[in-house]
Amino acid sequence: MHGTTLDWEEIKVLGKVILKRGNGRFLVLRRSMEAHRRPGCWDFPGGNVEPENVEVDYVNSGRGDSTDILNKVMVREVEEETGVVIEGDRLKVVLAASGFDPSKKLFVIALGYVYELEDEVRIVLSDEHTEYAWVTKEAFGELEVGDDGGMLGSLVARV
Repeated sequence: MHGTTLDWEEIKVLGKVILKRGNGRFLVLRRSMEAHRRPGCWDFPGGNVEPENVEVDYVNSGRGDSTDILNKVMVREVEEETGVVIEGDRLKVVLAASGFDPSKKLFVIALGYVYELEDEVRIVLSDEHTEYAWVTKEAFGELEVGDDGGMLGSLVARV
């Protein structure tokens, strides 16, 4: 079997976090209508890993715990978007996916995380989102998520 060689010029790394309650419901956020991508659609906390927003500890990163670069980014994104403070060493990776956009010569690496909440939390939305809901897997299937490449549905299937 022969395939096409990927010719990429950029790599984008992004992550999404499902905050899950003990009752099985998880948090979804509605993107603002001013959002660059998928305005008004439902999403999970998270985002792109941007070089200028990464605090690196070269000695201790790479362990998948609270010192890990990606975990630090997800902890920060969750707090910025929801006001919820989580612990990086309790993030559980449940999805690793990749894709390629030939028009942009962009290779995308997407990671999906689940974080089990132990207590009730108070949600304080950033201006990136207009509302939130706690939903079941079944209810999530009825939400408009826009063209996300299938990542959100794949992530929910693993919860």
